[in-house]
Amino acid sequence: MRILGLLLLVLIASCGKDSSSSKSSYARQEEEAGGQKCLLNHKWVKCSSLADADGQGVDILDTLIDIPAQVGNGVITFSQSAVSTDKGRRISCTTKVETGESYRYDLKGDTLILDTNGSKFEYKRFSGGPGVKGSWTWKGYLDRGTLNVKTLTIIGSNRVILRDHCEL
Repeated sequence: MRILGLLLLVLIASCGKDSSSSKSSYARQEEEAGGQKCLLNHKWVKCSSLADADGQGVDILDTLIDIPAQVGNGVITFSQSAVSTDKGRRISCTTKVETGESYRYDLKGDTLILDTNGSKFEYKRFSGGPGVKGSWTWKGYLDRGTLNVKTLTIIGSNRVILRDHCEL
């Protein structure tokens, strides 16, 4: 019985200890000659470029645009301009496209690789089909460590819905 009590005491004492393996994808740090580096979307960046919690709350922002577009042959071309912006205390979340702007895409099973004029995102299918039709999502960290969830919904060959969810 004493062994069981001792084991229980050790287990309780070990609870609450910090474990470096449980850190988030951008909190893992590495010391280098130029200062600390943090992992952000599989890339090392200066930790000083990321924003920490300030104890005054979290910005949770959403934007959405529903726009006509031509979808086919690996290209999405937007037929009109659209912008949606949501401003928080520390960040802004914006979804924007211009008339004639084109995104190239490559469909590989349930992965849609989208090249949005210099930035590439790997979206995962979460509904719909066949082909490129349906809803796709990408989740990662942008800018100062802002969590961003991008949703792309392709209604047909002539309509697209873009949504951004941003948190910091």
